[in-house]
Amino acid sequence: KTSYKDLIEADGCFYVSHKSGSAVDPTPTPGGDQLTVSSDLFPSSYAADDSEISASGTTIVINNVANYGNGIQMKKEGSYIYNKSAVKAISSIKLNKSETKKWYKDNVTVYAGSSSNPSIEIALSSSDDESGSVYDLSSGDYTYFKIVNNSIYAVYMSSIEVIYK
Repeated sequence: KTSYKDLIEADGCFYVSHKSGSAVDPTPTPGGDQLTVSSDLFPSSYAADDSEISASGTTIVINNVANYGNGIQMKKEGSYIYNKSAVKAISSIKLNKSETKKWYKDNVTVYAGSSSNPSIEIALSSSDDESGSVYDLSSGDYTYFKIVNNSIYAVYMSSIEVIYK
């Protein structure tokens, strides 16, 4: 019969350890397989210059991006979002469209690289009007991403999912 000495709750899940006295921290990292940048992290108005938000300990730089109550709103051409601190190697990025707005896949460009504010353009993998766009970064060892609105229109998203390898 196995006896369970430690029971740890993390983010609604339970981790059970039956090995007492282990030197390894058994607490799982919530959301460890991806970074989700949700609309509630953004300010309620555009900042004049670069500003920073934090998503699960990752510093994100934003310019002309806000949440006016309808999701992540990228103002127009030249607005951007990028991570200032490195993340785990990225497999893909999913831009989830706002439920109340139309999605125009060509209005956004995604870049990736191995340093902050990257410049390697990533090709669109798939897109649909109902959910948004997905970009495949699995062929590289990218730890930084940048999302740029290259249109003259605002772009609306409900969230950004950065999926790790």
